[in-house]
Amino acid sequence: EAGLVAMPPIDLVAAKPSDVLGDVDFSLHMLGIIKRRPTFVMFAPTCGPWSTLAVLNKNKPGFTAKVEAERAIQLRVLRRMGLMIRVILAQGGYVMIENPSHCLLWSLPEMQRLRAIPGSTWTEFTMDQCMIGGRHRKPTRFWTTAPAECSRDMHLTCNHTVKHPLCTGRDPDGVSRS
Repeated sequence: EAGLVAMPPIDLVAAKPSDVLGDVDFSLHMLGIIKRRPTFVMFAPTCGPWSTLAVLNKNKPGFTAKVEAERAIQLRVLRRMGLMIRVILAQGGYVMIENPSHCLLWSLPEMQRLRAIPGSTWTEFTMDQCMIGGRHRKPTRFWTTAPAECSRDMHLTCNHTVKHPLCTGRDPDGVSRS
């Protein structure tokens, strides 16, 4: 049979939740990566603690402590993600990381260390999500080790003449607009 076979997602909100910070779950995922030798793995770390909104709300009472606690957790996640990426690359696989374009995540030392992995070559591009059917413009940055020709048609900048709705807050039903 042709095509890619997907491994289950590593996510707390997946059909079968998995916590990369749990030692057993993390060990099982690393074993899965080592045994299955994936060709391509997509990573989408949580962006909330690194978002523009987190920066804008830094003076809101109680908000800073909450964001700092979440950032500490997410730094641990990023370190484990880095270990997974090192194994994937060492086995000849490719990775892609996505997050909002203006997110602080991209400037973190943990992320910069990924780009410095010996033997890795990274391509960076931005895609406005409205160009692939999203309601909002939402510029999204990607880093990938896949050959450049694999992403050459993914550099998509909004060319719409209408203004997109803001990508902030929640709708009347409490659902996030992002």
